[in-house]
Amino acid sequence: MKKIIRSYFLAFAEETGRKNFVFFIVLIIVVLILMLCNHSIINKDYLDQKDILIFLLAFGIPILNYILCKKVKSIFISMPPYENARHDSATIQLIIQQIITQREGSRIIFKQKREKIKFNKPIWGKGIIKKLKTTDQQSNWTWNDVETMEENILVIKTKISGRWKNSTIEIPVKIKIQTNKDFNPIEVFDKIQSPDDQEVVHLPKYFRHIFKNINEKNQEKIQKLITDYAEMKISESILISEVIDLLIFPERPFSNVKNVQICLEAPEASSCKGMVCGK
Repeated sequence: MKKIIRSYFLAFAEETGRKNFVFFIVLIIVVLILMLCNHSIINKDYLDQKDILIFLLAFGIPILNYILCKKVKSIFISMPPYENARHDSATIQLIIQQIITQREGSRIIFKQKREKIKFNKPIWGKGIIKKLKTTDQQSNWTWNDVETMEENILVIKTKISGRWKNSTIEIPVKIKIQTNKDFNPIEVFDKIQSPDDQEVVHLPKYFRHIFKNINEKNQEKIQKLITDYAEMKISESILISEVIDLLIFPERPFSNVKNVQICLEAPEASSCKGMVCGK
């Protein structure tokens, strides 16, 4: 019986308002048709008790059902983030309480365990919901098969840079991560280990952080190459070729990753100078 009740409220959880509204309209139409067929309105100056009862039920049941579903949903049901993009996902961490009775005594012990569940539809239970976002303004999904148009390459834009006098020279970087399926949010959250109060985890931001940290040790060599390029000691092609040899990235950051490519674009220079005296 418990399973049937839960299934009923879960069925209404996704679109409670719309489903109840349609149900309400259909009932009203049915009631009006029955009343007209029975000549309750045409032949009488008033509605008898039976007609009033039917009319009240037609209005009351959908309204009560709507209020009940909304209340149950807010207390017992967790909803996934439906505004997700195609490759985004979410998990919920439920706290499950177990009752364990010791054999040697009658004392009851309550134990809790945490269970992470990937979900894309309403689930019975409340817990910590975390959303995994796979794109931002500097990243996007693309494909490697024109025929199937299957989006399985996550392209993340970042950069490496160096200084020369008053100028900054930046080399745009594209990290192309080819996958064979969507990222498993449970695996991602276990590896990233974000705090419980962080509701959204941005995967591109995590990859940029990895790229920056893992290549920090080569920054001095990159700076030397950028200086040589700015002083015209080496060409653009040599700069890009030498820099890309220094850059590294984990081959399999997650289990769904098939391949990782690092691509460099032409360097861009910018320069700023303050005009206040003494500065």
